[in-house]
Amino acid sequence: MTAILKDKIEGILRQAGIKYEFIKLPENLPLDVKAHMRFHQREMKYAVQTLIYRTEKGLIAVQRRGDTNIDIKKLRNLLGVSQLAFASEKDLQSIGLEAGVIPLTGLNIPYYMDSKVLDLEEVYGG
Repeated sequence: MTAILKDKIEGILRQAGIKYEFIKLPENLPLDVKAHMRFHQREMKYAVQTLIYRTEKGLIAVQRRGDTNIDIKKLRNLLGVSQLAFASEKDLQSIGLEAGVIPLTGLNIPYYMDSKVLDLEEVYGG
């Protein structure tokens, strides 16, 4: 994550009054969510994954708990789109990201969150 994006995210969280912590991770920690939750010693439900999709209307961020799946058909209907695919590496680069390192907030694209995320007092992401 770039310093500019980190500063933007901190500003958003502070302004919203959200308690947060950036946790230093070991350099050799794999990017997969299960490895991260083992490191934090937390259940998968506390992992919030932000997935970037490409639609005919542009890029979107979709957030889900680590113990759930996204219903693509429902998501297409909600968005009113026919094309819905994971963003390509080039798409991610166009918004300053790389696969596996997607922040919970701070991107200039629409965000959609599964309501199950709101059941939790604390989440890990990013």
